[in-house]
Amino acid sequence: MKINCGCRNGYWINIMEKGTLQFLKNLSRNNHKDWFDANRTAYDLAKQDFALLVGKFAEGIGKKDAAYKGIEPKSCMFRINRDVRFSANKSPYKNHLGANINAWGRKSVKAGFYLHLEPGNCFLAAGVWMPPAPYLQAIRQEIDYQTDAFLAVLKNPVFKREIGSLDESDSLVNIPKGYPKDHPQAQYLRLKSYLAIKGWSDKEMLEPGIEKDLVRVGCTMLPLIHFINQALTDLPA
Repeated sequence: MKINCGCRNGYWINIMEKGTLQFLKNLSRNNHKDWFDANRTAYDLAKQDFALLVGKFAEGIGKKDAAYKGIEPKSCMFRINRDVRFSANKSPYKNHLGANINAWGRKSVKAGFYLHLEPGNCFLAAGVWMPPAPYLQAIRQEIDYQTDAFLAVLKNPVFKREIGSLDESDSLVNIPKGYPKDHPQAQYLRLKSYLAIKGWSDKEMLEPGIEKDLVRVGCTMLPLIHFINQALTDLPA
């Protein structure tokens, strides 16, 4: 698996390699230790390939937001081993590679980026996923107090074209306590996570210059991250 990057004679060439997605496909069909051990070299190359993509993304975002400058890929990437202690699914490995690219570090609960590489399900997300109650309350309060600033993020023409809207797949049935049932932003106050998500096909992930496309979309998502983290200023990272 040869890893390429950068620009040659004015043309962008591949960073992602077919072998990386193929390894993950094979892993999903052979999710056990014996197979993984026998294919560890392929895993190491896939991990290296993904790290390069994560690094290029962080480098590109860092040109727009200095908080992301100097982020090392290895500090963002999650282990491929699954924690099976409390799961009915005892498969030892994840079928994907993931990285939390966050200005406060991989384990931070503040808003950042999550890059997910999985055959048939490659995406970039920005925001917070299922934050603790005090963080949710702070975000909801910010939406209530700073509605115009919040809607300016969502109604930005580039955001609407690239992302559409926030992911609303996980919401409360009723509006949280303390807010009127007819609150004009009820659909957002009911959310349990605040995420902007953009997906790419496997073919698109293998196209030359994919890192530039990821960075472009990531920059479109940055105002959402900034709004959320403004709400979380007084809370621990």
